[in-house]
Amino acid sequence: MSTSKLRVQGLNCADEAAELRQTIGKLPGVRELSFDDLRGLMFVDHDESVASTTRLMKAAAGMRAEIWRDDALKTVAATDDGRWWRSTLTVTRGVCLAAAFACD
Repeated sequence: MSTSKLRVQGLNCADEAAELRQTIGKLPGVRELSFDDLRGLMFVDHDESVASTTRLMKAAAGMRAEIWRDDALKTVAATDDGRWWRSTLTVTRGVCLAAAFACD
């Protein structure tokens, strides 16, 4: 038995986890599934000779799945400028709203 960590795009709530549990959990060789909804990760205990990691990724219920590496979070955080801009805009809006209330 081996454990595969897969990053699944679109995995952010129990509904997607249930859908993945129905499709991947029924594959031969899959022993156990667990999920980290906050990071979009799926952990699969499986027999690699029966249910390969490639097969698991293809069976991900129409969601894009890729092998997760522990250092991948650093790479994503370093290259995701969109997240930085969204945070900056949110803070700026909050400051502007507070200033509007203070001036009123």
